[in-house]
Amino acid sequence: MIVTFCAYDGRGQVNGPNIWLRRLLPQLRARGIDARVLLLLTAPPTECATLRALEAAGVPCRATPWPDSTWARVRWLLGELRATRPAVFVPNVMVPAYYAARWARAAGIATVGVLHSDDAFHHALVERFVAGAPRDRLNALVCVSRELETLARAAGGEVGTQITRIAYGVPVPNTMASAPTSELRLLYVGRLVEAQKRASDVARALCQAACELPGVTA
Repeated sequence: MIVTFCAYDGRGQVNGPNIWLRRLLPQLRARGIDARVLLLLTAPPTECATLRALEAAGVPCRATPWPDSTWARVRWLLGELRATRPAVFVPNVMVPAYYAARWARAAGIATVGVLHSDDAFHHALVERFVAGAPRDRLNALVCVSRELETLARAAGGEVGTQITRIAYGVPVPNTMASAPTSELRLLYVGRLVEAQKRASDVARALCQAACELPGVTA
């Protein structure tokens, strides 16, 4: 069974959804699912970390330089779907792919959206492609948290879209971290936003740890 995911990639483009794809898709392929990716690129392929990582992991990828318009992106995506005829199409965080899903579904391809975060972008996805006009609705929507699932259902979901919750999965190492021999260095990697990342609380905690704990820098 072919399952086609979508992603953006470019120079320095490191984000949660792309890291999720780099972890998930090789695991799907190891379990007999032919997971593939369609990528829209804003940089040369050699500078696109997600594309290179997926190809190195044996995940089939098709990529194109950034088309000039939304509808040019939609047409490219539909052309790729027509060539491979996947059983499932996952637009992920790509707006043109959500628009393309309308025609994919009409062609008998199951369409599955993903809610990765609680922000205006994802709220708009729910409004248009879950609770919107019947022709635009996805077959299914995966929410990565209970809060996002509640949001989707409250918006009027499940009229024509099946909603489910699947949390992000991460590998758990067999060994525990050992105490550092010198200083303990703390580093935050992520967006500087309040609602999703509580950036101010994180910054205060790092400052407190560095000031109050011997041998700790942040």
